[in-house]
Formats: sequence, C-alpha cells, structure tokens
Amino acid sequence: MHTRSGWICAPDSFKGTVDSVTAARGLAQGLHPLPTRVLPMGDGGEGTALAIEASQGGRWVNTSLGPARLGGPPQKGRWLDLGNRCAFVEFAQGAALETVPSTHPPDPGKMSSHPVGELICSALDSGARRLVIGLGGSGTVDGGAGLLQALGGRFQAAGTTLRAPITASDLQILESLDLTEVRRRFRGISCTLAADVVNPLLGPQGAIAQYGAQKGLRPEEFVRFEEGLRRFSRLMGAKADQPGDGAAGGAAFGLRAGAGGTLVAGAQLVGTLVGLQEACSSAEWVVTGEGRYDDQTRQGKVPWAVARCARACGAKVALVAGQIDPATLPEIKRMFDFHLELSGCLKDVTASSGTESALQEAGRQLRVRLASSKPPLEP
Repeated sequence: MHTRSGWICAPDSFKGTVDSVTAARGLAQGLHPLPTRVLPMGDGGEGTALAIEASQGGRWVNTSLGPARLGGPPQKGRWLDLGNRCAFVEFAQGAALETVPSTHPPDPGKMSSHPVGELICSALDSGARRLVIGLGGSGTVDGGAGLLQALGGRFQAAGTTLRAPITASDLQILESLDLTEVRRRFRGISCTLAADVVNPLLGPQGAIAQYGAQKGLRPEEFVRFEEGLRRFSRLMGAKADQPGDGAAGGAAFGLRAGAGGTLVAGAQLVGTLVGLQEACSSAEWVVTGEGRYDDQTRQGKVPWAVARCARACGAKVALVAGQIDPATLPEIKRMFDFHLELSGCLKDVTASSGTESALQEAGRQLRVRLASSKPPLEP
C-alpha cells in the first residue's frame, strides 16, 4: 500500500504583498521541521513567471518599454527565456493594474496593452518560436488592440492611421484595421495563452461587466466601453465566444483572433510545468492559497486548481487566504479539508513583511493543528 508523507506548499501570490515564491517559503518556514516541498504556483497573473522560474529555471531578459498609461513615464519590463527557443511573457510586466492613491484612481480608458506587445516583440526578435503569455493582472480593457499595434497592426479612425498607443477609448471610434504584419510575424510561432479566468469577451459575464469596476471604470461608462469591445470584435472578423476571451481586458480574444493564440487554463498549464500532479501523488497534505478567496476563485484560480489536483491524487488539502468572502464558505468546506484566514494569524498583514510573518504563523498553526490530526480538525 502506498504511504503518503510530507507537505507541499503550492500557493499563488498574495497580490500586492508577496509573490508565490515568498508565500510558499513563508508557509514552509512555519511548517518546519516537517518534511516540506516548496512548489510556487501561478495562473497566468502577476508572479506566474517567478513561479515557473523557481521550478524550471530560465534567464530574465530586460527591456525598455513605453508607458502603459498615456502621458505616463517609460517603464522597464522583462520576459523569461526558458531555453529551447521558448519564452514566457507576463502581461502584468507591461500593463499591470495600476496601484495609485484613491484620489487618482486608475483610468482604463487611458491604459494601453502596447507595452505587452513590445515585450512580445523582444521575445520574437530574440529568436523565440514558442510563446507562453500569462494574461492576468492587467489594467487594460483594450481587447489587446494596443499590443497588436506594437506587433505591426494598423488601425484607422477618421480616415487616419492611429500612431499613438491605442487605448480602450480608441476602440469606440475605430473604422478599420489591418493585421497582415502581425500574422506574418506569428507564422510558424506557437502561441499559448494562459488565462486566469473563463469569462467571455462580451455580455454580463464579460470583461467589462465583471472587471470594469476593478480596473477603474464607473458604472455609467460600462455601456460605452462594452460597445468599443463589440466594435473591435466585429472589425476583427472573429467570433468572441470562447471561454477566457475576456481575460486581460479582452487581450485573450485579440491574441487568439489576431495572432492565432491558443487559450488554456493558466493554473493547469503552470501545474503541468512544475509537476504538481506528481508532487500531490506522494504528499499527505497540500497547502495552497491566495490574497482573497471569492467567487472568482472557482473560475480557474490557483487554489481551485490545486485543490482539484490534490483531491484527485488522494492528498488532503488546506487553504490559506488573506481574506475569505463569507459567501464562499460552503464551497470551501466541500473543496478543502481545512481553511485559515491570515487576519486570524497576525493583525497587520497589509505590508509585505506583515504578510510574510502571517504566512509563517499560518504554517505553524497548520503544523500544530493538522500534523497529527486524523481526520483533520475543523477550523
């Protein structure tokens, strides 16, 4: 009979505080001296490249980028060279959701995915023939038009070719587009799109309706920006009906329809790359987590994917989250053998150091409460 032993720490990043590598190590420190393996995860969002690097290695390639926000400063970005002419490009490296004072909230109407296209150009110019593009953590809702422009796409409005980086506001006045150069550049290129959500491009579950407010749109702006994405999809001449098309403000659709990208579930892809199933097959406990567990988690975020894998492999699974939406507690109790909220570990978990300390304390509590409990204790 197969004997299980040891713990696997496989969290996502805790957004805005610590990346998945730091989170996994923090949990492992708290679990010490139990035999523990650190296996950072990602789902295509911010920090996914770090998780892949921790498992697969790779070389970071730094490059200068234009501003993601019109009128903003130039920025630095990087992509991960995985060898064998394979590159991982993280959307959040070029067009992340801005963190600004509440007196100056983000304005997705002035944000462009153009810098992400610059990152992709850098990878292609360096000889990459296989691209994996992580689509989470974006601050844009331009359907990927900006990045397609950076890759050579031509967009016209009022009879004039648009020269400045395209934003979501421009979609509302687009008259025509030409992606001949984009398709030439992607000829013979394998392009995998790692999506962290399953939302379509349009409609009540689409990019604007579900994530517009999070990115800074006011309710009265939703209809206008939805119409911009609808106009863009018509000009692209492709159906915007695939689950995941709404990822990264619709950039999943733009890359799929414009560059021949293939949409996959980001957490499952990363799990395959880092050997999650193999790890779960021999572990007794698997610990996963994220900054906030809510109704979006079940749409393909890391904790959901890890829990499904762990349960399929016969391992027990624990959830550690910065915050837990109370409405999700029934599903959490069905999916996880144990759950813990960081606010119950340490009071100050707003800063990076606070989150790291709270994760260590969470690991310690897991060790004390679960290591010898059969069946697992109720929190």
